[in-house]
Amino acid sequence: MKTHDQFQGGDSPAVLAGSLRPRSGASSSAAALLEPSRSRTVADCEDTLHAVRSGLAGLAGALHLLTEQRAELPDESLRRVEALVVDEIERLRRLVAPPAPETTDAPGEDVDLDAVIGHLVLGRRTAGQEVAWTPTGCRVRGTGDDLIEVLNILLVNASRHAQGAPARIEAVREDATVVVRVSDDGPGVLPELRETIFERGVRRPGSRGQGLGLAMARGLVERAGGTLTLAEADTGGACFCVVLPALEQGEAA
Repeated sequence: MKTHDQFQGGDSPAVLAGSLRPRSGASSSAAALLEPSRSRTVADCEDTLHAVRSGLAGLAGALHLLTEQRAELPDESLRRVEALVVDEIERLRRLVAPPAPETTDAPGEDVDLDAVIGHLVLGRRTAGQEVAWTPTGCRVRGTGDDLIEVLNILLVNASRHAQGAPARIEAVREDATVVVRVSDDGPGVLPELRETIFERGVRRPGSRGQGLGLAMARGLVERAGGTLTLAEADTGGACFCVVLPALEQGEAA
């Protein structure tokens, strides 16, 4: 079985990118017309592959726990991990399924933030990451799968760049929004990267990643009508702030 790190590392989807280049016989003007569409398609493929690798990494950790330590797990923990595996497989199935026409509009689901974060925290703990979190009862407008992907990107980044340091997720209602902060006690973001950290391809020197995760996360948050920014951490580590539209009282089904 591949390890968590092997799934997270992955290879660059260069073959997919190459397969989308215009044929050699195409005119330069036709190639120019195709370029924006090609770039967008390649970016979409890269984002999907990034999300699939991340999901497989979480599944690898959960399956290792179920196969190697099953006898040591209390019954309740065993049921939760088994449910996590089923939920994550379903999420990956939805991720690679062709999009329905109506999903092109801005998402507006009622998302139970505690359910999303609880799912993520369990998954990250099975991968060996220490994550502190307290349920809040907050609900937001957005898409559950997208929010799982965003917060997972932030937690995986914390695991990579603040190895051994615990991560924290804090959620609080502020006026018409819910603010979710993901922070750690690691070395923080390099000063020279603070202005460009969300740009596609930007990464810390020596990083094994491709510089796709944070750009992808910001795009998903903005699609839900929110924002993703780098904030100041009281501990000196990294702190990312996700702001999403809150679900108003009476809107919940």
